[in-house]
Amino acid sequence: VAESDLKTAEILGLDQRVTFTTESGRSSLPNSARSTSASRPTSPPSPPTPTPATEPLPWRCVQTLTGHQDAVTAIALSRDRKILASASRDKTIQLWNLRTGRSFCNFTGHTAPVTCLTISADGQLLISGSEDHTVKIWHLRTGSLVGSLSKHTGAVRSLAISADRKILVSAADDCTIRLCNLATSQ
Repeated sequence: VAESDLKTAEILGLDQRVTFTTESGRSSLPNSARSTSASRPTSPPSPPTPTPATEPLPWRCVQTLTGHQDAVTAIALSRDRKILASASRDKTIQLWNLRTGRSFCNFTGHTAPVTCLTISADGQLLISGSEDHTVKIWHLRTGSLVGSLSKHTGAVRSLAISADRKILVSAADDCTIRLCNLATSQ
């Protein structure tokens, strides 16, 4: 499988072979990458040492947001990238203005840690799941609670909402995945 992956990478121009340096300073490649005409060493080679990476990491921290009283468990970003929602073990959800880095709204209503979040594609709804077995639907701009669903018998761990905002999918520790019609709450 590895040889097939290497051939595919070479065809796609992704050949990035790793060069190893032995204690003697010689450059070496793994046996599979050596040509058949290369001579084999008479004594066992020293363990290879990878050449350190010289390129900097492609990201940098530009802002740190603080405000929850316990661990952050989930985040969701609005489609326009202006609002970040964060959920916490402190049973709250905070909304952050990413331009200023300040929290501007705090949602309370769950009775156990909030475990997952999703924001609708139109930016109108924020949906949260919790260890209290509920899914809560919030109006993102006003902060008001639109509704609460409590069909799960375990902690809600994952949420997704369809692009047309008609179907909500939730998954929980009770080994179920539930689909909800948001228009009828069924």
